[in-house]
Amino acid sequence: MRSPDKELKALCARLIEECGGLAAAAAAGGVGTSQMSDYQVLARDAHMPVDVLAKLEHFASNRAVTAALALRHGCILVPVAAPGQGPIAPRMALFGKEVTEVFTGYAVAMADDHLSAAEARGLLPEVADVLRVAQELFGALTAMAEGGA
Repeated sequence: MRSPDKELKALCARLIEECGGLAAAAAAGGVGTSQMSDYQVLARDAHMPVDVLAKLEHFASNRAVTAALALRHGCILVPVAAPGQGPIAPRMALFGKEVTEVFTGYAVAMADDHLSAAEARGLLPEVADVLRVAQELFGALTAMAEGGA
């Protein structure tokens, strides 16, 4: 089995456990226990259908499989934030803070004129924070633009 398939099987196994095990995941996903088991067994050439995946990820509040699939296709999964209430200024300040942390981390990493793989990995959580805060800001601004605040 190819390495990406192993990763998906491992993520599906973790998702099944987070749902409470095979029986609970099978019930939540609307499939039989043996079928659910096949989705996590490397030797089986069965993959979780998207409708079952959607049910389990919703049930477990974990989108790791979908996030891995998105990344495999050169995308990232960014949750849509609910429109926020309250003033925009604190959200804008937080956005600026997170962006500054990315630039600061990059500047520190580039002190030797080279960005290593380890330094790039270190920047990923900072960039993820920017995306999260930007999405929250987007939700708040959208609510305001639509007359919410």
